[in-house]
Amino acid sequence: MSVVDRIAAQAAADVIKNETTTAANTATRVGGLLRDIADSAAIGSVVPVTISADQNNWAPTDFDKAKDGALRVSTNDGTQRNISGIIAKAHGFRFWLLNRGTGNIVLLASSGLSLPANQIVAGVASTAYVQPLVGAVLLEYDATMSRWCVLSFQHMKGTASPLAIASSAAVGSSARWADADHRHALPVSTGLFWNGANLEAQGEPAPTNSTTLATADATITTALTLALADNTVYDVKVRLIGRADTNALILQDVTVRYSRKSAGAPVQSGTPEVPATNSVGTGVGYVIDTSSNDLRIRVQGQAATDINWDVRAWVKATPLPAQPA
Repeated sequence: MSVVDRIAAQAAADVIKNETTTAANTATRVGGLLRDIADSAAIGSVVPVTISADQNNWAPTDFDKAKDGALRVSTNDGTQRNISGIIAKAHGFRFWLLNRGTGNIVLLASSGLSLPANQIVAGVASTAYVQPLVGAVLLEYDATMSRWCVLSFQHMKGTASPLAIASSAAVGSSARWADADHRHALPVSTGLFWNGANLEAQGEPAPTNSTTLATADATITTALTLALADNTVYDVKVRLIGRADTNALILQDVTVRYSRKSAGAPVQSGTPEVPATNSVGTGVGYVIDTSSNDLRIRVQGQAATDINWDVRAWVKATPLPAQPA
């Protein structure tokens, strides 16, 4: 049925129910129809789901059909609903969760209300509010971590109030993670955005450098050493994933810029941006060392704790212009 036919059919239904087909409610319906069309065109298979209560270990109806597609979720009465976990799937199972209801859908990160294997790593906050009507979040199951991971989103925030997506701390502040900064038009396959590009849109390109390592204490350990040339500016993106023997996780995406005008240690420009999830402990995570001519990416573990690390870096080099005579 075409859009025009659907509007006409709804208008006829209004007449039967003795309701007025005004410009306002027609516009509302047109908006809804256009969202339906955009969902289908941008994503593919879209599975409609209605939830009437908070969901723990959620097993949506026809969930398998949403693989590489979407769950189009509505609440039955516009009430905010929490999702603490989603039934585990095979590694790489990916889908968009579209909030097409009138109330927030709240993803509770690492919530004990669901089984560990069904929990969600939000990456931006302890709770992630997927906004009504326009909100969308891309989730993928990582069997290595045994968690659902948030890869990308549009119109998602970290508090119930508008705009704020992360904490108000200086690093990862709401000023940086404002709603407007993270409105990604569908379709977007994943959320590793760097220098204005989606690194995973057509499959993640190989990192410039990568390694895996293990720590058993709080000793700072070098993971990667990046050689930096003179007279060059470097944009560095580091993705760090750590999993402890307690099954606690640390996820950090570090974006930072360095420059070298001549021989000597590189000079950092500004403050690193570090959106992170850390359930391991204070002080655990990345350390960047610029005491030599090279850039060393290091990790700091935790005393009496075994942690396996996966560290990847993407480096973009831009030569400085020639110095004027």
